[in-house]
Amino acid sequence: MAHRSGRPSMLNDEEINCEWPKPQELTTKINSVYSTPLIMLAQLISQVTRKFSTVQAFQQSPQAVAAIVVDLDRKTTAFEEYIRPHIAFEHPTEPPRASSGLSNQQAIYIRLLYFILVVGIYSTLTNPSCRTALNFKDSPDVQLQVEKSTEIVVKASRTAILTAHYIHVDANTPILLSFFGPLCAEINLSIHHIFEAPERSTTQSDLALLDIGSAHFSRVEFSTGLSFPFAKDMAALARNFVQRVKSAPTSNAGGKNVAGEFMTGLLGTALSGGNSHRQDNFGAIFSPVRILGDYSQIPQQIHL
Repeated sequence: MAHRSGRPSMLNDEEINCEWPKPQELTTKINSVYSTPLIMLAQLISQVTRKFSTVQAFQQSPQAVAAIVVDLDRKTTAFEEYIRPHIAFEHPTEPPRASSGLSNQQAIYIRLLYFILVVGIYSTLTNPSCRTALNFKDSPDVQLQVEKSTEIVVKASRTAILTAHYIHVDANTPILLSFFGPLCAEINLSIHHIFEAPERSTTQSDLALLDIGSAHFSRVEFSTGLSFPFAKDMAALARNFVQRVKSAPTSNAGGKNVAGEFMTGLLGTALSGGNSHRQDNFGAIFSPVRILGDYSQIPQQIHL
């Protein structure tokens, strides 16, 4: 219910230890193949929020934070193995197994919620503001895990954008499905792949994915009359950024100076609504942990 209303749960879901209903005890109107994974995901998301959304979390050593990520990775892997007989995460367009009794929209919701969870876990190591706060540069042993985490975040973001293309948007669509998931994926693909390394061979396809992601918000506007232009602005901003890097002098160290100027200047201006004097930390603003744990920051008119 918290996910449907767009509000965070007031309880720590991972601390609820009552016995779950067994399939044979359920009425025919309840599909345990759908409800059980949602409970499992809610508990995992609650753990991620509790472990990474506090000031104390970033007072730990980089090694301690990396160890938490490894532990959460083990739990998400166990969840993926649990749901794999019913849903294939690698193929977002593939319908759920017929034996599961899941509808396409239920499968999409589970997939998208899972991808948000994955991004929320691994972006703790890859998010620019988190890397600065934890001072990863002084921890070479964590660098390999940061690189691996970046690949996982990018892959999950790409798949989430493709998954969002198949969301049916109406008044009953949960806000996490219609808004937070696609937005989280688009932002993280921009930050972790395009803005940080625009010279990659996958940049053009990633830009196309951003266009696909922004098209989802056009569908939301078409279906509800509610406009959220930031997604389109992000896609346009990314294209302008790549063009500026390509046009930069070759002596400009691969465009790194342009990247720094663009990310702290134009992106900061876009976030501040044109107020170039406002110095926002875009990495912290777009942290998936913050998105998971603080739905109330989004204007209420976005709620479908």
